Amino acid sequence: MKKAKMLGFKRYLIDLLVFFLLMVASILISFYYVNERAEDSARKTIQDYVEGQKVHLQSTIDIQYKCMEAAARSIGRQDELLSTENIQLIQDLQEICGFERTALMDVDGQSTYDNGIKKSVAQREYFKQAMAGNRTLSEPIQSMVDGDERVILCVPVYHGKEIIGVLGGSYDVEGLSRILLDDIYEENGLCMIASPDGTLVFADGNMPLSDPGGDWQLFEMDGAAKFLEGSSDAMKEDFQEQKPGCFKIKKGDESCYLVYEPLEMNDWLICYIVPVEKAQESYSFILQFEVLVSMVLAVGILLILFDTWRISSKEKKRLMISAYTDALTGVNNKKHTEEEINLWLREAPEDAMQVFFMLDLDDFKSINDVYGHPIGDEALREMGRLLKQEFRDEDIVGRVGGDEFAVLMKNVKDSEVIRYRAEKLCAHLREVRLREAESCRLKCSIGISYAPKDGMSYIELYEHADEALYKAKKDGKNGFVFYV
Repeated sequence: MKKAKMLGFKRYLIDLLVFFLLMVASILISFYYVNERAEDSARKTIQDYVEGQKVHLQSTIDIQYKCMEAAARSIGRQDELLSTENIQLIQDLQEICGFERTALMDVDGQSTYDNGIKKSVAQREYFKQAMAGNRTLSEPIQSMVDGDERVILCVPVYHGKEIIGVLGGSYDVEGLSRILLDDIYEENGLCMIASPDGTLVFADGNMPLSDPGGDWQLFEMDGAAKFLEGSSDAMKEDFQEQKPGCFKIKKGDESCYLVYEPLEMNDWLICYIVPVEKAQESYSFILQFEVLVSMVLAVGILLILFDTWRISSKEKKRLMISAYTDALTGVNNKKHTEEEINLWLREAPEDAMQVFFMLDLDDFKSINDVYGHPIGDEALREMGRLLKQEFRDEDIVGRVGGDEFAVLMKNVKDSEVIRYRAEKLCAHLREVRLREAESCRLKCSIGISYAPKDGMSYIELYEHADEALYKAKKDGKNGFVFYV
């Protein structure tokens, strides 16, 4: 008896040791994956911020161009380019649009500024480009009027179809920072605009990037900052090829994210640097719960292992399939459909088109009321069968509501295929005959949206396709409508 008790005690100790090791492993794994998730989320937030800054800057400059072009049309209607009315107009434009200076330039390059000063800009590249009929945004240049460093926006002035001059407006280079959105990291980040060769057009922010001697350069950081990921050569290559990037660098004792994105103006790139600690600050609270969560996970792992030991491989397979399959139709269920579509959209090639179909059986309630729910269930099964038949194996097909189905066609190269697929689907559905209700004719309405045009997530594509589906229903059902 004593020997049996000792054997049982040893067995108990072994079980405790195994449990402890699993718990330690789960904690370490939890720490790793939570930190990875915080890292990914922080990077995504910064990249979204830089993208937002880019779009905002582009939009603001475009608005300025449109405002200037409207003024240029008024100027072009006057008999004289430098009439009193036109001079007053550029003075008003300077105040309304927030320019440091505005000017009218005649075809010889003689520039008359809003303050009355006249200078020749005939040799300036921005003047030549505008006289060629182009919108122009100059590189930073020194102002001939007050010596400050400026960037110049120019549009041609037309009289009929003839260019009779150029309208220009200038920003102080530092004034570009006023266009940008507020720093989401409490002014701890640095926003920059740089040319492809790494020359800074301007930099705005509170985080110091260089020593007092000013030896810090964008492509020569190895002396002042160390690349923890990538290299200055890799960044230089991205700049030349106008590609976005995200690296981690270390300056002194501080690790920082360096994110850049092509601005699509003058081949400039918008760059942003922020300390890693500040970027991940909103996720730091997770660390307080990691141990508790890891212990729960360890217990969960033990229970799962015990349960796995008890059930057969056939049962495991059945449970796995049932977790993501709709039992009635055999296609993906709503949750798995959404997860699969979101996963694919995150990994899909940026230049490829993905097509989202939202399908709804027309008058499905009437089918249930007239023929009964068993016939309604058969109609849903036939719909699921037809969708699996009509679409490719790699496409994602799922039931996302009572009589609603969703399909994501991957990497569609020809938009005509979409129309053909929708027409064929409607036609084949009308040919379906239900065994106990042969007089019943199945029809459906389809709403169609695209990625990336209409969204890059399941919910965005669903909402836009659902809006198109509503229009298809309103237009008489039994057809399809593209979201516009």
